[in-house]
Amino acid sequence: MTGLGALAIMALAAIAVASILALCVGRLIFRLDARGAALIGGIGAGVALGPACFGLIAPESYQRLWLGGTGLDQQAAAVDAQTELDAAAIQSAGASPEAAEEHTAAGRSEAAHLRRLAEADRRTRRLGLIALATAAGLLALLGWSGAPPSRPHARWLGLGAVAAVLAALLGAVGARFVVSASITDAALFGALLAGGSLAARRGRSLAVGVGSLTASLIVLAFAAGPPVLVAVLIVGLAWVTGVIAGERSAFKPRWPGVLADTVLAPACAALVLASVTAIPNGWGVVLIVLAVVLAGDTALLGWVLAVKWLGEGRRWWRPLTSFAIVWLRGGPAVTMILLALAAMAGGLDPATQQGAAFAYAAAASAAMTELSRPMTLRWIRTMRTMRAGVIRP
Repeated sequence: MTGLGALAIMALAAIAVASILALCVGRLIFRLDARGAALIGGIGAGVALGPACFGLIAPESYQRLWLGGTGLDQQAAAVDAQTELDAAAIQSAGASPEAAEEHTAAGRSEAAHLRRLAEADRRTRRLGLIALATAAGLLALLGWSGAPPSRPHARWLGLGAVAAVLAALLGAVGARFVVSASITDAALFGALLAGGSLAARRGRSLAVGVGSLTASLIVLAFAAGPPVLVAVLIVGLAWVTGVIAGERSAFKPRWPGVLADTVLAPACAALVLASVTAIPNGWGVVLIVLAVVLAGDTALLGWVLAVKWLGEGRRWWRPLTSFAIVWLRGGPAVTMILLALAAMAGGLDPATQQGAAFAYAAAASAAMTELSRPMTLRWIRTMRTMRAGVIRP
């Protein structure tokens, strides 16, 4: 099976299983809205299609479909073994050493060619999944409705960027001390937790969400390498195009954002989690538990520090609650898109214990944020209503 064919089957399987689980689990059991149910379905699909379920039922099919190049690797190993046997037979038959060496060189060349084909197969799948994650980000941008941030909102763009950097720093410190990650890997994990959001219609809330997403993408590009940098440039071009289009037309369709939130972002989560083959160690499990306990709190704490640092004084709570609502509505999906970019670019290796811990921690944080979002939004609205008569907005 070619890399593109396997990629198409993987994407369709991820979307189908995620949609079924979104309907059965997200909507019927947890009573979530379409966005939250889809993300829960995507994470559940990643577990169902991964080595824990599908890998146990059909291990050969799982390796051939999800890991890629396994058949070619097996053929290369068989060629190496046969080459050694033939070389021993040639020597025992009394042939010259030159003839045995020539036969061995030919066998090694054939095995090396098969391994190059296997790596090309895996590379095709990675680049295809990077394209899927980039498309999700582009559609999220195109589906963003409302007027683009104007020049007076530049301060709030900076606020979002500062908040994302602070949140990424908090997440990086946790990864550094809990799983002893390198500085680059810790920065990558921090960028996943910081994320960003485009789920705002206008004004400073949208500016903060865009600023935080931009800063997270820059940190992720620094940590994950050139493929993510290319994706960042594409998304940045889409952002500029969206600003120009938004200035010329007040109408912006909602369907691209809905498609990104309910189909592509869950597919990204399913594809990444299904490719995780390692089992996190004890400290990795601790990191996952911390991500569940502190779901969303890292980004919100970064915003608290940024707002206080900019000197909002007694009115800090008002922008903070606005930003919290925006992040809760769009942050988990953005986290899954960033996770797919990091994993498929090679910055996060799902075959290692650390990569598995990062993937499961990011997914667990996004899932817990979605599950607790209805209650959190009710609490925020109640707080704003109670304080509206005390502090003038």
